[in-house]
Amino acid sequence: MTDFLQVYAGLKAVLFDMDGVLTSNSPFHEAAWKDVVQHYFQVQIEDGDTRIHGGRAHEILTVLLGRQVTQEEALDFHEHKEARYRELAQGNIQPLEGLHAYLNFLTSKGIEPVLVTSGGIPNVALVLDAFGLQETFKLRITGETVKNGKPHPEPYLTALQKLGITAQQALVHEDAPAGVRSGRDAGCRVIALETTTGAAELYALGAELVVQNFDQLLERLQTPQEV
Repeated sequence: MTDFLQVYAGLKAVLFDMDGVLTSNSPFHEAAWKDVVQHYFQVQIEDGDTRIHGGRAHEILTVLLGRQVTQEEALDFHEHKEARYRELAQGNIQPLEGLHAYLNFLTSKGIEPVLVTSGGIPNVALVLDAFGLQETFKLRITGETVKNGKPHPEPYLTALQKLGITAQQALVHEDAPAGVRSGRDAGCRVIALETTTGAAELYALGAELVVQNFDQLLERLQTPQEV
């Protein structure tokens, strides 16, 4: 066990997933998935199905449909699903509690915030514009940046490579199983947000700490505890 503040002592960067981490926007994604999967494939997604979070459309559809999905099918579906998500989310998303205060804390420590998301550039722009964070996240690894999406470690390995740092110098924030696996397999420590997945599952996947939001994380930073 390590004293909580020591987690940050040697950090050069904190790597943030976007959906479910910067913002608790899963209701909009879930609604978009339900609408478009029903329209395209006549498949009903149950409330709270965590399989639709944190990965790429091709892999998620393969699991949901129980069959191989062509790249053409996945691309067409993805474009319509993302457009539907942006319709629902525009003007309605809010930053996760404590996000801006936590980013200020990182800046005060000289720790760079980096975005590592499966989302595409239009979705990234929607969130960063809404929260005034375009200048905060200068390095962004998006769905267009890498060949292999989460749970493959490539997104986080790419971020480390571009930063020129080791996994031990970075900390990952994730909310979904695929993202936690991606961060852990890249060699990074993970502090997870319990926005889309239960704490027990996140701990089982290797998260060292699970919090509900960044206000709670900042409280832990100010309290001599172990993680």
